[in-house]
Amino acid sequence: MLAEWLTYLTTPCAKPYRQLGYLSELIAIKHRHRRLQAAWQPHLDACRQLITEAAAKTPRTGLVVVLGSGQLLDIPIDALAARFERVCLVDICHLRNSRKTAGTHGNIELLEADISGTVAGLLTWQAGEPLPEPQPDLSILGEADYVVSSNLLAQLPLAPLHHLEMRAPDLSDRARDGYARLIIAHHMALLHKCACPVTLISEYLQVVSDDERIIEKTDPLYGVRLPVADQDWDWALAPRPELDPNLDLNLRVAGIADLHAAVYERTCRNNTLAAP
Repeated sequence: MLAEWLTYLTTPCAKPYRQLGYLSELIAIKHRHRRLQAAWQPHLDACRQLITEAAAKTPRTGLVVVLGSGQLLDIPIDALAARFERVCLVDICHLRNSRKTAGTHGNIELLEADISGTVAGLLTWQAGEPLPEPQPDLSILGEADYVVSSNLLAQLPLAPLHHLEMRAPDLSDRARDGYARLIIAHHMALLHKCACPVTLISEYLQVVSDDERIIEKTDPLYGVRLPVADQDWDWALAPRPELDPNLDLNLRVAGIADLHAAVYERTCRNNTLAAP
C-alpha cells in the first residue's frame, strides 16, 4: 500500500483525471500485474504478437498512435519504435515506467488525453440532468498511419460509471448501462473514422467459474458488437484467490488485426450469455 500511495503522490496527472479515479486504477493494474504476471503472460504475449504482425503490414510507417497505452504490458514498444518514425502513446496519464521506456527511444512521445471524451462533461454534470454526450477528440489521432486500441474498449466506461454511482446513486441500471454502451460505441466510431489500419484488441465476454461449472457470464461491452476476430483467446484475469478463494474470473478476448477489413456477423456473439 505504501508503494501505491507514493506512486499516486509522485505521478504527474491532471486533477480532473485524479478526481475520476483514473490514476488510482492505473496504479492498481500495475500492482495486480505483479501479483498475476504468470497468469496474464499468455494474454499479453498474444496481444504483442498480433500487434507486431499487423504493424509489419502497414503501407506507411510515419506515425503509430497507441490509445490507452497504460504501462505498455501488452504493447510491443520496441518493435513499433523500430518500424515507425514516430510513436505516440496516448493515455489519461503515464506512470514512471512508461515514461522511462519512452525516454530510451528518441521517437516516442507521450500524450495525456481523455480518450473517452467524458471527463469534462461528467465533472460539471448534476444529478437529474441528461447524461453528457461523450466527446472523443479525433485530433488525438493526428496524421496516424497505424492505430492500436488494446485492452481499452471495455475499460472506458468503468471510471465514468463509478463517478455516476457516487454522484447519483439512484440512477437506474438502465441509464447506467445505456451510458456505458454509448461510451463504447463512440470509441468504436472513432476507430472507424481512422483513415489508416486499426488494430483492436478487446474482451467481449466475462466468465466467472468454479471447479465444476460456469457461475456467471456477462457482456463487458454492453451489447456493442465487435466484428469477427482474426484470433480469439482466454485471459485469466483473476484466478483464485485474487477475487475469491473458490472462483476464477476469465475473459474471452478478440484480436482484430485490421478493423477496416473485418466483417460483422448477423448475431452479436458477446450477447450469447446463457451458461451451459
